[in-house]
Amino acid sequence: MAKKLSYILRSGKNSKQKYYAVNYLRQLIPEFVFEKRLERVLEKASHRPDFEYIKQRVDYYNKLKHTIKLPTEAMTLKEHIIPRKQKVYYFDTYEYLRWFPKDYRWGYCPGDVTFIPDYPSIVKSRPIAGENENSVVLKLD
Repeated sequence: MAKKLSYILRSGKNSKQKYYAVNYLRQLIPEFVFEKRLERVLEKASHRPDFEYIKQRVDYYNKLKHTIKLPTEAMTLKEHIIPRKQKVYYFDTYEYLRWFPKDYRWGYCPGDVTFIPDYPSIVKSRPIAGENENSVVLKLD
């Protein structure tokens, strides 16, 4: 009841103070901890009873069918730094990026995307029609 009342008093929005506190604390955990755990976490997930459903959801958000090599203009994960503005997108992507080696490249199109990127990129939204497999949807903001 108290949680519901708190949510209503905040106009249905999550607490920004809690969001930022959790995400700044998350920065304190060394990234190699996640990189070392990745294979074990994926292996454990493959034994879940809802694994087929999880794969269907992943395939919906990520329509890429084969491994690709990103162009050199795609930034590396180590270049992903906290910006002065739009910290929310940074934190939302960092939650997942911290699991991968920092020399990996990635495409990223912040904001509401109304176009299809030239190469596979993380987006908040993608056009419904057309060949939109380069738009890999991730829950942002």
